[in-house]
Amino acid sequence: MDETLDFIRRELRYRLGVTDEQVMLENARVLTNGSNTRGAVITLVNVGVSTYQGSVLNRPGWLDLLELTVLFSFRFPDYKTSLAALSRTMRLFHTKPSYTATDSHPDNPFPAGLESILFTVCPLEFGAWTDLWGMLGGAQVPSVAYNLRMVQKKN
Repeated sequence: MDETLDFIRRELRYRLGVTDEQVMLENARVLTNGSNTRGAVITLVNVGVSTYQGSVLNRPGWLDLLELTVLFSFRFPDYKTSLAALSRTMRLFHTKPSYTATDSHPDNPFPAGLESILFTVCPLEFGAWTDLWGMLGGAQVPSVAYNLRMVQKKN
């Protein structure tokens, strides 16, 4: 799981064209109003069980059973840059909802043991966003949540 999230962090860095320090795998709490943190923050919000359960004859691996809810938050020096990064990220995962070793950035090694990583936007209602940001410290910044499913290589 950690290798997958770090792969996503690096992939987003390459696709946004920003420095390594500007894309962090961190709790979104670092983006509170009192913080000087600037850039994109990727936060694991929840680990759930995927609806994919395989079959009696073909039991999936443990990673296949997980569904990660990941929050992508953006707080660059100006709001317009944050909105542009949000837009580019959403466009990226809309046009490319599945990543494999063959189509990731050439300088970003794909996680060993995985066949693919699948992205689905996680629609949250206004109340859920309010609760989420309240839990994370109150400061709301441009953000989007995705559900990720990891598909393990078949042996």
